[in-house]
Amino acid sequence: MSEIILKIIKKKLFREKIIHIYSKKTVNKYQLIKYIKDKFDLNCKIKKYVHKKKIDRSLNSINDYSKNLKIDSIEKQIKQM
Repeated sequence: MSEIILKIIKKKLFREKIIHIYSKKTVNKYQLIKYIKDKFDLNCKIKKYVHKKKIDRSLNSINDYSKNLKIDSIEKQIKQM
């Protein structure tokens, strides 16, 4: 996150409003938990569950603010932790 904040400051992209900053590549909850499990070498089982009704709760925005920042994928961000 600090790298993203530095990019915002250096490129003078800061705004006086709340803006979502997100990676272009979306991941589902299962993938996210799996990345965290792998990163921290957690000894647990993760059950994949597919619900009949699909709901998209991805973090997104109506503006293109994140395009200017070239945000790394969630997987890469977790590996950098």
